[in-house]
Amino acid sequence: MHWRQRRTGGRSAGRPAQERVEERRRRRALAVSRTVRELLVTGAHVTHERVSGGTGLPVGYLRWAYPLRADLLAAVGGEPSPGTGAPQSSHPSEDPLRIL
Repeated sequence: MHWRQRRTGGRSAGRPAQERVEERRRRRALAVSRTVRELLVTGAHVTHERVSGGTGLPVGYLRWAYPLRADLLAAVGGEPSPGTGAPQSSHPSEDPLRIL
């Protein structure tokens, strides 16, 4: 299910805007969590691009909301494999070893 799709009927005009914003945020977070979990189960490397493909959320939004790969993994309580030496970010420009 795409993150914008609702399980129940259409938009409720009587709901306060803040409630709609919170519901959208919750649906997005659930979609990210579900997709990251699926990627971990299949053994695929978790990247912003793969999560975007699984959720339908724009990559730009995911990079804003979850700047590092560790943030994506934290959405489901996952941790990167210890001792791999891999950078936490899925984007090369965020690699702390490449700063210089």
